[in-house]
Amino acid sequence: MHTFFSAKHYFFFFLLLVFSEVKSQTPSETVWHHGEIYLFTEQHLKGKIKYSLDNNLLQYLDPSTNTMKTYTASQVEWFEFFDKGRETVRVFYALPYSDKSDYERLIFLELLWQGDKLSLLTREQMIEYRQDMMGGMWGMGMHPNYYFRQEIKQNFFILNDKGKVIAHQDDDQNILNQMQDERDKVLGFIQNHRLRLNRISHLKRLLMFYNAL
Repeated sequence: MHTFFSAKHYFFFFLLLVFSEVKSQTPSETVWHHGEIYLFTEQHLKGKIKYSLDNNLLQYLDPSTNTMKTYTASQVEWFEFFDKGRETVRVFYALPYSDKSDYERLIFLELLWQGDKLSLLTREQMIEYRQDMMGGMWGMGMHPNYYFRQEIKQNFFILNDKGKVIAHQDDDQNILNQMQDERDKVLGFIQNHRLRLNRISHLKRLLMFYNAL
């Protein structure tokens, strides 16, 4: 009996560490950054900002009045801030995008790399999935042997020189269709360098090659 409760207590401590790790992956909605906002009205704002990609909203804390204002993607041309966690400046643009219908709406997309013909964009998404635990940790089948975990997924997009945003959507053909004018060279480059286009470093390398052609 003593051994069972000791193992059970140890497991709850382990689970607490796991949930603490998940909680540390803080969504963008809860973090304030020092940044700048450029509105379509040509107004330029400086101060603390935080953003929601799910809702395409940008919150701004006015340092002079200490009041908060909320802007939609239809009002914001672009914004940038310094991400202390990543130690880099991040830049987001409001761009027209059509998901599952022909209706286009402005959404926030982060610029990762800019080229003359094709540019690389990304958009973070918080996903939740079930994580199975090691068998028998709960003991006697009295409790479920899984928990739910959250992670940030990067969804990649391409912006072409006509201003159209194309989603990767786990389909390399979506990207290759934008390089039809240099298809043979592009396919040869992918094969020679064993590129996998679901990897950001590989996709960026391919875009750099294509833009230089």
